[in-house]
Amino acid sequence: LFTDNKVYRISSKMEFEEKKIANDIPGTILDCEYFKGKYHVFDVLFFKYTDIRNLKYNTRIQLYTQNIKSKKLIPKTQIPLGKNACKLLPEMINKLKHRFTEGDLDGIILTPNTDYYAKVYKYKPQELLSIDFKISKQNGDTFLLLLQNGEVFQRKEYPGIGTVKVSKEVYKKYKTGSVVEFIFKDNRFIPLRPRPDKTNSNGLHVILDNFKLLTSKWSLRNILC
Repeated sequence: LFTDNKVYRISSKMEFEEKKIANDIPGTILDCEYFKGKYHVFDVLFFKYTDIRNLKYNTRIQLYTQNIKSKKLIPKTQIPLGKNACKLLPEMINKLKHRFTEGDLDGIILTPNTDYYAKVYKYKPQELLSIDFKISKQNGDTFLLLLQNGEVFQRKEYPGIGTVKVSKEVYKKYKTGSVVEFIFKDNRFIPLRPRPDKTNSNGLHVILDNFKLLTSKWSLRNILC
């Protein structure tokens, strides 16, 4: 958020933190992701006191790329796909596979060229799809995967799925009540990394949608074509 004389970073917890960034765009709100000391900008909500959320995505992002030159603000890579998405996207993903596994690419966002509130989709390889759970630690070797209402995640087709046995090393790595990102492999959840930016598990509908994707057979070509 760029005000008349200050710049604030607003977290997902709605915490305001003043930052030292050149302020040549007062009255502007950018949608960003903070990664390795840089703000990667992927959308613009307000630009110089004007609400531009109703404009097309290409117009919104062009206002940013043409007017903002700060070294701390980096525009996310934009790759127009158009009618060739069915062919181009799978080819692009094959070239980027190593970046998914190396960890510097979390996913590919498919954004329509419409207003800010249009539905967007995120793609990542099925084996790397994940769910964020708040955990409760028990017995020195067990994580309970909690829903937002405090109940343990359960599915009839996978008995005991919300009770995860871990090594002593992994057990010590996380605190009870913390949020952890889990992947699903060999019919069990595996902790991947802590999520200190979050205070609670994913919402139930997100968990169920992701779990359906984690346990079903699908291909990107089937979705696009």
